[in-house]
Amino acid sequence: MTERGESVTKLLISVAVALLVAGPASAQFKMADLGTLPGDADSAARHINNRGEVFGTSGKHAFLWTADTGMIDLGTLDEISSSNQPTAINDRGQVVGVSVNALSQARGFLWTADTGMIDLGTLGGPISRLGTIPQGMNNRGEVVGQSNGRAFLWTAQTGMIDLGILGQIGPTSFSEASAINDRGHVVGRSSIAPLGGPVHTFLWTAETGMIDLGTLGGSTSGPTAINDRGDAVGTSSTASGDLHAFVWTAETGMIDLGTLGGSESGASGITARGQVVGSSSTSPGTGDFHAFLWTAETGMIDLGTLGGLTSSANALRPINNRGEVTGFSTTASSAHAFIWTDQNGMIDLGALGADGSSHAGGINELGQVVGASSFRIDGSPITHATLWTR
Repeated sequence: MTERGESVTKLLISVAVALLVAGPASAQFKMADLGTLPGDADSAARHINNRGEVFGTSGKHAFLWTADTGMIDLGTLDEISSSNQPTAINDRGQVVGVSVNALSQARGFLWTADTGMIDLGTLGGPISRLGTIPQGMNNRGEVVGQSNGRAFLWTAQTGMIDLGILGQIGPTSFSEASAINDRGHVVGRSSIAPLGGPVHTFLWTAETGMIDLGTLGGSTSGPTAINDRGDAVGTSSTASGDLHAFVWTAETGMIDLGTLGGSESGASGITARGQVVGSSSTSPGTGDFHAFLWTAETGMIDLGTLGGLTSSANALRPINNRGEVTGFSTTASSAHAFIWTDQNGMIDLGALGADGSSHAGGINELGQVVGASSFRIDGSPITHATLWTR
């Protein structure tokens, strides 16, 4: 047998053993190695949509994986593209991301099965110093992000629209859009002074334009997600200078979600019902963070860990509308992806290697989780995109 053949055999044995010894905590979930694109050693999945389509990176290329096709290379914008980083997928199977060329210039792309990869352009010409970085997309195919220091909204009908800046425009002012819901409401952050300084969260709609959502008493705030009701979550500085998770609604304004006992917290996701997830320090000065779930009725609930000191719910989409949470937690000896439900608490999803680690990238409405898991071949660590299903 050739050396390559021996390595492949060892890989298959390693994965098979991992599936058998993942442990009783993850026995109710099936773990699948999604592999890599040809010639690549490593891959990682970032999110899965509600059709079960997975996107992520393999080597330096973006991929889309389905149960029918396996892993598909999404290609490049042109012959000088050197790498692609996907950032979002919707339930129509459209993918957006960043393509970086040999000159280190960032260009935003949209990929569909019909058109392949198309260039979204910029707000400052075909190629410019800062380039275009898409951050989010909704199920209508509308894309938001930053282009040349300004927040943008892109649609197939209008092309790229400049969403503006909070306050007076100056040489160091900027804005960037972070997320968009299916109603076309956009959240992001913007400077509010022409020469830098405070940065505030904004909400943009076609009817109102850009609205300043303020802070929790400090100078800065920034959002991470928005639901279809228009409720936004993120992190803001307080009057004392600490960073706290917030939720903003049109009825209440910006609410401080507090912490789990420490001085810092941050929110990463919100459901249609207003459930919020994120991570919080548990005591001052220790550096230990735990994943949390917050509701208006219960306040902030500590989701615990898998036996280690820390856990995090900072995946690209860390919670679905059933209230199931995903992320990663340290164990007694490693770090593993988890899923948390109110019935079962935190479940260890295991790893592809008996001594490997794993982390979650996102969860869909079916409770399917994707991320990446490590194992070893000939003593060398390798990471592959991973899918966990019931």
